[in-house]
Amino acid sequence: MAGVGAALLWGIWPTISRYSVQSTLLPWDIVFIRFAVSGLLLLPVLLKFKLKGIPLTGALLLMTGAGAPYVIITVIGLQYTPASHGGLVVPSFNIIFSTIGAALLLGTKPTVTRLIGLSLIFLGCGTIFLQSFSGSDPSQLYGDLLYVLGGFVYAIYTVSSQKYRVNAWHAASIVAVFSAFLYIPVYVLFLPSALSQAPVSELAMQAVFQGVVTSIMAIFLFSSAIAALGAARAVVFLALMPVFTLVSAIPILGEWPTNLEALALVAIVIGTLIAVEILRKPFSLFRRKRDAKPS
Repeated sequence: MAGVGAALLWGIWPTISRYSVQSTLLPWDIVFIRFAVSGLLLLPVLLKFKLKGIPLTGALLLMTGAGAPYVIITVIGLQYTPASHGGLVVPSFNIIFSTIGAALLLGTKPTVTRLIGLSLIFLGCGTIFLQSFSGSDPSQLYGDLLYVLGGFVYAIYTVSSQKYRVNAWHAASIVAVFSAFLYIPVYVLFLPSALSQAPVSELAMQAVFQGVVTSIMAIFLFSSAIAALGAARAVVFLALMPVFTLVSAIPILGEWPTNLEALALVAIVIGTLIAVEILRKPFSLFRRKRDAKPS
């Protein structure tokens, strides 16, 4: 339930964020709204837990993976591509890089089945890159590459959450408060802003969605899934994220998925389900036949 809820909230996030960067707000404004609200709300939680059991480097890794650096990268990408690209590429490369990180840092070696699933995921992303590369707007490929980087950065959070076994509320408070403390002074002093030009209704909508829904509720839900299942299996629910992104982008942004995007969605979802061995029966049958000894 936690994994599905996180996928739903994060799946809608690219659509809502792209809506604002297409209309009034700048990417820097969205990051500010997100962590000004969530940092204030979660400050009492961090004051209660402090950094109990987590080194400062671990806290900074959590903040980098799910905090301001991640949000900056992905929101800038939303300026260049349809929301569906973000919903497809970011979770896909989160899975790929999480698998690599878990193998290198935690000793969790990927199975043959998982590698087959990852190959399908990579093939689906390649379809997206091909569409961007061959399209009329070459800047879309730049946005896709930012999503690859975003997937890598979020994998830092995924693996770090498992390594430090951090409580879900504790993780959310570290991400929000550290991001607010480090980002807001830079935003106020050096970055451009369009907050004064945005209608109050849009600011209120972004404050609730960015500051509460995605920064608190979604991170708490995903952290709960990681705590229950481990990083390698929790990412299965992110297979649902691109579905929610593609569906929500139709009524909100008027962005209908292309045939290539639909094909990529199928490959990525099936690849994810195979990678975490939800769809493992055909491969287990293959292994039994391979391992069977002749009488």
